[in-house]
Amino acid sequence: MLSEGLDYTKTVREKCGPGTYFTGGMGSIFSYGGAMLKGEYCGKQETMPVFSPNFYTAVVNHPEIGRVLKDEIGPCNAGRLLKVCAHDILTDNMGIDILYASGGRSEGCFVVLNDDCMHLSK
Repeated sequence: MLSEGLDYTKTVREKCGPGTYFTGGMGSIFSYGGAMLKGEYCGKQETMPVFSPNFYTAVVNHPEIGRVLKDEIGPCNAGRLLKVCAHDILTDNMGIDILYASGGRSEGCFVVLNDDCMHLSK
C-alpha cells in the first residue's frame, strides 16, 4: 500500500460498499490485520456524508436487481459490476471522496472511495 497506493478493487470486506476502509479509533483495528498505516485526507471535500451500510447491502442483495443482472450478464460478474457502478456513481456523479459509515452497534469507519485523496504513512 505504501509503495503502490490504495486500490479499492482489492478490498475484500465491503459491507458499506466498494472502497478502502479506515477507522477513526484504535478499538477494532487489530481485528482486521496486524499492520497499521496512518491515512491523512488530502482531498477537496469539506464534509463527509454519513452512509448507512444497510442501504448498500439492500441494493446489492435486492432479489429483483440481482435477477436482472444475472439474466443480463451472468451470475459471475453481477456482484462485481454492481460494486464498480456504485463506486463510480458515488465518486464521479456525486463527487464523494470519502464517507463515514455508521455501522450500528460496531465502531464506525471511514470509507475512501477516491484512492488519490489519501496520503499514507507508517
